[in-house]
Amino acid sequence: MNESQKERVERLTKEVRGLHACERKRMLEKELEGLKTVKKSTNPNLNITVKHNGKVVGSLDFSTEESSWFFTDMKNAKTEVGFTYQEARQWAALNGFRLKVEK
Repeated sequence: MNESQKERVERLTKEVRGLHACERKRMLEKELEGLKTVKKSTNPNLNITVKHNGKVVGSLDFSTEESSWFFTDMKNAKTEVGFTYQEARQWAALNGFRLKVEK
């Protein structure tokens, strides 16, 4: 997250704290959540292991060239699973996989 995004998050957070429950507050909270997920989903230093029935079956990797998440199995075959981390998590849940995030 660069400096301008950090400043924007700080400014929006202060504004949300000062508002009562209203439409503007909900919109700002949604925008803040979007900014925070961008920060989390593009962190290349994460090692995400994919497990099925307690056994490691592969890993999730973020490709900066494609701007999407890929599942790499133990045979090094790659499958695109989503553009955001949330989509990748949903893919894993639908297929019975568990994700283990390690730094």
